[in-house]
Amino acid sequence: MINRKIFIHRPKKGHSTLKILFLGMLVTIVALEIVAVLAIRKSRGPLPPLVGNFPEIRTSLEEAAAKEQFSFAVFGDTEGATGSFDLLAGKLRRQPVDFAIHLGDAYAETYPYFRAELHDDLRLPFPLFLVPGNHDLDGVSLKEFEKNFGPSLFSFTYQECLFIGLRISGGLDNTAASLAFLEHTLVEQGAAARKIFVFMHVPTTILPGRKFSAPPELTTLFTAHQVDYVFSGHFHGYAQVQTEETTYIVTGAAGKHLEENSPYGQFHHGVVMTVGPGNRVSEAIVPLPVTYDLKSKLHRFVIIELYPWLRQNRGLAVVGNLLVALLILRTLGSLFRRGR
Repeated sequence: MINRKIFIHRPKKGHSTLKILFLGMLVTIVALEIVAVLAIRKSRGPLPPLVGNFPEIRTSLEEAAAKEQFSFAVFGDTEGATGSFDLLAGKLRRQPVDFAIHLGDAYAETYPYFRAELHDDLRLPFPLFLVPGNHDLDGVSLKEFEKNFGPSLFSFTYQECLFIGLRISGGLDNTAASLAFLEHTLVEQGAAARKIFVFMHVPTTILPGRKFSAPPELTTLFTAHQVDYVFSGHFHGYAQVQTEETTYIVTGAAGKHLEENSPYGQFHHGVVMTVGPGNRVSEAIVPLPVTYDLKSKLHRFVIIELYPWLRQNRGLAVVGNLLVALLILRTLGSLFRRGR
């Protein structure tokens, strides 16, 4: 009698696991491409209705009913940062804030990402005004900035307080226009205002040991017209200087890297100002922990890195996608046959 042994080959489970992992990687590649295309389309669409310095947004505040107390948020220098700025937006959404002002350097080369995020993680339920920073005007022209976000020099009154946005971003042409606009606005409206708040990107030379490019003529105007608060960014940290007439607050650390070797505040943050009864003004710093937001980093990657590459290498992208589709079909077929 001949003993016959029949060997049945059973595939190792490890082979199927590797194929599933490989399939997951291929699907992820396709998903990232889809996310990139959808995000770019969103960034090219209209801004959310409460973003920008447009007259209709300012008028909505000027026509608001009187209230005993109100708050507004101030922050700057996010410049495409992920994590901290998203966290700040989330915190502000949960606070009774009437509007917010971004002090500039919102994007630079990350402009499409910033626009897309305004529809998602950075969407706020109240108006968001923006003063241009030097990196903002590196990313797009002044004409493009004003087309997208409204006038770069603007003012409005809210609850009998005067708010003025300037274009102090380092350029001489911007400085001259801002000085003229500031003086005109203060002469016309300053005397009737309960409080005067000014917002710009580059600080005046008020920080001991630091020199900035904002002209000294600004300080002269602030003093002459008794401006109460001046907010600026550019410096990636926090500082406050009080003179006899004016409080200067530098808050430029809502997400960008912090200033190194500085004696001033070194932490990510935003600021919420509250104007209450008796013209009392209080300041609350909103600290932000150092965070690593994988979702935001992936979102930024697909918009800033992946989509431009796909556009510049369309032929290669088409061939690559065809190969990925073929590999997905083959892997699915192999897994299906082994599962029968």
